Amino acid sequence: MSKNQDSTDLLPGKIRLTGGDYFLLALDNKSDTTTRTRLSGNICQLLITLSYPVDPDRLRSVLAQSSFAQWLHGLCFSRPLPFMNPRWLANRHGESIPVKTHRSESSGKNSEKHGNIRFDLFDKESEGTGVLFTWPHALMDARGAEVFIQNLNIVEKDGHDRDGLINLRHCDSLLRRIQSMKTFGSRMNKARRSVHYITNASREPLAAFSPINSLSSGATQSTRIIFFNEDETSHIEEQCYISGANFMKSLFFMAASIKAVKACLSKRNIKEGAIVVPVPKNLRLRGKPGPAFANHISTMTYRVDKDEAISVSHIVSILKEQMMNQMRAGIPEDYELMMNLFRRMPLSQYSKILRGPTKGKIATFFFSDVGESFKGMDTFLSVPVKDVTHFAPVGFPPGLAIVFMRYKGMLRTVISYVKDCFEKMDIDLMESALRQGLLDEGRR
Repeated sequence: MSKNQDSTDLLPGKIRLTGGDYFLLALDNKSDTTTRTRLSGNICQLLITLSYPVDPDRLRSVLAQSSFAQWLHGLCFSRPLPFMNPRWLANRHGESIPVKTHRSESSGKNSEKHGNIRFDLFDKESEGTGVLFTWPHALMDARGAEVFIQNLNIVEKDGHDRDGLINLRHCDSLLRRIQSMKTFGSRMNKARRSVHYITNASREPLAAFSPINSLSSGATQSTRIIFFNEDETSHIEEQCYISGANFMKSLFFMAASIKAVKACLSKRNIKEGAIVVPVPKNLRLRGKPGPAFANHISTMTYRVDKDEAISVSHIVSILKEQMMNQMRAGIPEDYELMMNLFRRMPLSQYSKILRGPTKGKIATFFFSDVGESFKGMDTFLSVPVKDVTHFAPVGFPPGLAIVFMRYKGMLRTVISYVKDCFEKMDIDLMESALRQGLLDEGRR
C-alpha cells in the first residue's frame, strides 16, 4: 500500500464470517453458562510486558491512525435473512478504542470489557509495565492478534497500516475450494464424514472434571503460568526426540499434558471416560504472517483411554497414529468444509448440535501450541519488550485449557481453568506432573 492510498479503501463494509468464526460463536452461545456466571466467555488476552511505561496518549494516537484497528473495533454481527451466510458489518463512525490505565495487574485483567477490542495498562512492580490486549476470539485467533500488534508498530513508524501484513483478501480461505466442488451432495458427504469422525472420537464415556451445569453464579477463570528456562527448554526438545515425537513437538507437549490431566483425574477419583482433546489446526500458508483478521483453523480430535495413558512415549505413539489417520482421511479439510457449510444454520441450533451427543461435554480439556511468539519483535511502540504471554479463553465445559508457547526461544505453559472446577492442590499436582512429563518421561 502506498502512502498516498487511504487504507480504508481496502477495508470492506461487510465481510463473511469464516467457518471458524461461526464455530466459536456457537461454542460461546449466550444461552450457555456465560450468562449465568462471571466467566468471560470466548475472550482472548495477550499480555505484553515492557521495560518501562508506554505513553497512553501515544497508544491512542497510533490506534486512531490505524484504519484496520478502527474497522475491527466497529464490526458487528449480522444475518440479513434466515439461513444466509452471517456477516460482520463495519461501523465507520464507532466509538474510539478504549485505552485504560490501572494501578495493579489484577484490576487491569478484571476490568469491564466494552466494544470489540481494548487495551489496559498497569504497573507490574519490579517486572515492568503491562500492556493487556483483549479481543473476542471470534474476530481473531492468537496468530492474528500478533499480526495486529506488529501492524501497530508499523503504523507508529509509517503512519498507516501495511496491507500485505493484514492481508484481508485471504480471509475466507476455503470459499474458492467450496465453489469448485461440483455438487451440494459432494460437499454434504464430506461434511458428514467429519461429523461422524468427531462424534465417534468424543463419544461417551468422556472424562470430565465437573458435573454439567454445576457452576456457581460467581464462577471465574484463573491461570497458572509454568516457565522453563533456556536449559530446561533445550532438555525438553531432547525429550521430544527420545519420546518418538521427533520434530512434532506439539504431540509431545499434548502427550505430557494428557499424562498430567490423568494424574489429576485419578486424584479426584474420576475413573470412567476417555481423555478427549480437540486441537486447532492453523490453515494459514506457511511463511505468511497474515491475515490478521478472522479464525483460519480446522480441528483435529484425539482420544486416549485413561488405561492407555501409561507413559508420555506411549501416549505419543497413540497420538501419532491418530494424527496420521486423520490426515490420510482428509478430516481437517472436511471439518473446515463442515464449519463453512454450518454458517447458514441458526446459532442456537448449531450450539445444540455441537453439545448434543455428549450432553454438553465437548472435551476433557482444550489444548493448543502457539509456537514462537513475536519472533524478531523486540519493541512495542518503541519501548523494549521484556515478555509476552497469551491467555486462552476457557469456558465450562470443559473448564480447562492448556496452551504452550515460546518467547525468545524459551518455553512456557499457560494453564487456564475455571475456579469452581479445581482446587489449588489440583493445579499444583497438574504442574508437577506436567514438569515431570516434559523433563523426565520422554523415554518411559
